[in-house]
Amino acid sequence: MLLVARRNSAPTAQHATHHLYALHLDRASATPFVFSESIGGGHGERGGSIALGLNDLERWAGEWREHVRLAGAPQLVAMIETALAAGSQADLVEHLFREAVRERAS
Repeated sequence: MLLVARRNSAPTAQHATHHLYALHLDRASATPFVFSESIGGGHGERGGSIALGLNDLERWAGEWREHVRLAGAPQLVAMIETALAAGSQADLVEHLFREAVRERAS
């Protein structure tokens, strides 16, 4: 699993110092987009995660666009919307993977 974006949004109403939003990518999965939220230090305390496929995004009650923005990657919203319109999950996964690897190398 590869971290695509992560940001601590604290302070929030839920926690003063630790409220992380993240987007991970699992290239080997049919549901490669993993959205997670950590409040106060971990998933077990408060927060959670969900793995979704491209076609699941619009049905997710968690509002993926806002989650991506809160994770610090608003530029990805338009890219994901384009992939949604084209139905091209594999292309989006590979593009996000290449971008994440490139950012790690720099």
